Amino acid sequence: ALVFSFLCVSKELLSYLISSLSSLKKMYYIVDIQGFQYKDSDFICKEIAIFKHSSLSASASSSEISHRIVQLPIPQTWFNQHDVITKHLEWTTNNVHGLSWNNGCAHLGFKDGGNKKRELLLPYQDLKFFLRNVISTNNLVYVKGLQKKEWLAKLINNPIIDLEEIGCTYNIDQFILTHKNTQQHCNQHIYNNLRCAKKNVLVFKEWLNTKMV
Repeated sequence: ALVFSFLCVSKELLSYLISSLSSLKKMYYIVDIQGFQYKDSDFICKEIAIFKHSSLSASASSSEISHRIVQLPIPQTWFNQHDVITKHLEWTTNNVHGLSWNNGCAHLGFKDGGNKKRELLLPYQDLKFFLRNVISTNNLVYVKGLQKKEWLAKLINNPIIDLEEIGCTYNIDQFILTHKNTQQHCNQHIYNNLRCAKKNVLVFKEWLNTKMV
């Protein structure tokens, strides 16, 4: 029964992908998030990147990335009385994504393609509005990992596909090493050799392109 159920789910997913292929090539989104989580607590998003692909014609397309660093609702000092949590947050910063919990100034300056730009910090309570403002209703959204898919599903009503369900099962750190030419780190991290949502969506786009040709 479990095998039959799995096959049914797989066939439904495959059928959806095949029937939607033409629309996927017209417009789709890829989302990645980086953040913090302690044991079974809710995931706290600190960085979000949304890649948008639009086909203008059979031979032309456009793309853009919306990227924000998220201002968290409480300062890290709130956890000072919980030494274990503080150490876990610091470990995540130093070993996973290089993002500081307290990165929360009014404006963030960064360099991208040699041009200095300014990027507004996104208040945590505005995450849902930001997502729905950037992502058009009914268009397909890709994300890598079940946890991120479930987090995203609470905020938008779009159909969401976990890239791992369609073959992108690589460890993200190893996967990025195979895409060294995708040099789009957002420069908002303390350590630029760790995970970056902006760079991740571009890496996933490269992988997805190989499945849509």
